[in-house]
Amino acid sequence: MDRIHHTSLIFLAAMQAIPAELIEAAVKDGASRLRTFFSITIPLLRPTITFVVITSTVGGLQIFDEPRLFDVTGQGGSDQQWMTVTMYLYELG
Repeated sequence: MDRIHHTSLIFLAAMQAIPAELIEAAVKDGASRLRTFFSITIPLLRPTITFVVITSTVGGLQIFDEPRLFDVTGQGGSDQQWMTVTMYLYELG
C-alpha cells in the first residue's frame, strides 16, 4: 500500500474518533455543515494533520536513490524531472 492510502486511513480513523455528540450539538444550535467542519472537525483533526505532515515530509526526504537510478548521469532525468528535495540539496552541497 502506498503513502496516499496510509494517509487516507489515518484521516479516516481520526474522523471516526470525533464524537458524534459534538456534531449533533452544533447542528441543533443551527450551525451549517461548513461551519461545523471548520469549527469542530478541523480543530479536532489538528494533531492528526500535524502528524501526517511531519511523517510525509520525513518520507519524502528519504527518497534519494530511486530517482538517481532512472538515468545514466544520476541527475534525476535529462530535464531533472525526477529531482527530489533531497537530490537538490545534495547537488547544492
